[in-house]
Amino acid sequence: MNRKERFKMAEVYTFEENGELFSFDINNMTVSHDEFHESTAIVNTERTRNDICRIKFMSLHVAHECPLYCEYCYGSGGEYDTPSMRMSRSTMMQAVDYLFKYCTNDNIVHINFFGGEPLLAFDLIKECVEYSEDKAQKYGKKIEFSVSTSALVISQEIIDFISQHNFSVSVSIDGTKYAHDKHRKFRNQNTSYDKVVAGFKQLMEKNDNILITATLTHHTIDEIIKYHDLLDIGANNFRFKTVTGMTSDIKLVDEDYDRLATMYERLAKMYLDDILEGKIYDFGDFTKWLHRLNKKKTVHFNCTATEDYLNVDPNGEIYICHKYVGIPNGRLGNVYQIDSPVKPLGFDTEIGKCRNCWAHNLCGGGCYYDGFETTGNSYHTCNTNKCKIHRSQIKAAIYIYYHLKQRGFLDSFLQSITSASNAYQLTV
Repeated sequence: MNRKERFKMAEVYTFEENGELFSFDINNMTVSHDEFHESTAIVNTERTRNDICRIKFMSLHVAHECPLYCEYCYGSGGEYDTPSMRMSRSTMMQAVDYLFKYCTNDNIVHINFFGGEPLLAFDLIKECVEYSEDKAQKYGKKIEFSVSTSALVISQEIIDFISQHNFSVSVSIDGTKYAHDKHRKFRNQNTSYDKVVAGFKQLMEKNDNILITATLTHHTIDEIIKYHDLLDIGANNFRFKTVTGMTSDIKLVDEDYDRLATMYERLAKMYLDDILEGKIYDFGDFTKWLHRLNKKKTVHFNCTATEDYLNVDPNGEIYICHKYVGIPNGRLGNVYQIDSPVKPLGFDTEIGKCRNCWAHNLCGGGCYYDGFETTGNSYHTCNTNKCKIHRSQIKAAIYIYYHLKQRGFLDSFLQSITSASNAYQLTV
């Protein structure tokens, strides 16, 4: 089956969500329910892929050290199986030079500070911001910054600086106090929730563009139903993800994924009720798909790693993404040695199980790391359990989409959450 034939298929997927029957036109990306039928959309199926990586987003691992030692951390407590280290000024400048030399033709480029705990290298971050802003001016670009943090290394100087430079901030809080303290502990095994929430609230005083990422494990998966605990601490933008890379007893098993898929139906009803009551917040597990449903644009690849995103570790090693740091299969070169752009890996939704999945036009394929984790050698393999979760989220999003569109709330709702959280943010 070639690409053109695939997009000409007249396919409709019918399913039940919260006791209501919906039909989803796979190719037109339109929704039908009872007497409601969306008019056939003009779907943008253009499939463009760069021959080289035109960098729009670079993540800098400025510190491979962290005050926490989270049980599920794929970075081995933020040190990535190496002695703790920080990026040098020379490596930072070399990485930024590489970014601008091979950057996107778009007007905006983005640098994310990552770790470990990147704020331990705050002096380097300040130097990087100054150096990058000068570079951006010379190249005629706008530059944006973000930081992924535990919120445990917070000072007034840091708060003022990230506010002054309009940083987007991602903070890891695993939903409820129980879920967070179960796995996110200090190295002395003391719990961290109270201190993390205190740091988060400090950050919120001057910057309400903060994304919370929450990780679900075998022991905490049911805690997602209590997501209102995040609203209670002042969060307005959050998303959940499942633990990856684990072989211990905290890794999700097949039954966990089945249960989570079922829970998204209930969560969608809770979220819709809140929206209709005027409680506006960004629940990313659904809003990601709501935006795609509304845009009616075919998504050919879900992850842009090596398309427009690269990661650099403290030694200047370039990796596919932050999850591959320290893994030889994910290494692409070194900023001190490479003088050419990298070539995209190219996750292809034409291959394997993606081709025949009803959600392929919205999903765009899986995560490279999930594929590698599943097979041990291939980037182009889906994790079928993750696919199950994506499909359940999409069905739930279609349910929300219909009810908001029927009431004329959809566009204003999406605009309200977009204006509050429109930055390029890296989820850990």
